[in-house]
Amino acid sequence: MRVSVDLDGTLTLGGHSLIHYLEMKPNQDAIKKINSLAAQGDEVFIYTARPHLEHEHIETWLENNGVLYDHIECGKLKADLYIDNNSKRIEEL
Repeated sequence: MRVSVDLDGTLTLGGHSLIHYLEMKPNQDAIKKINSLAAQGDEVFIYTARPHLEHEHIETWLENNGVLYDHIECGKLKADLYIDNNSKRIEEL
């Protein structure tokens, strides 16, 4: 399964911010869940609406915080499952 995971407010603590990624605190519970998906063979795509020029900083933050992923994408992706702080599944209503 391909899983797209939002960065701001999902893998980081806090919502959207202009703070540099290297200063963002990790959401350890979310990272553990994503890493377990990656460990079972799911493709993990990290996405963000941030500009592509921040790609290198995002990559450094993910590596520094032990996030397992296959690809980073600036912008939204097509996926089977989205994990995002701004979405809600119908079952959660």
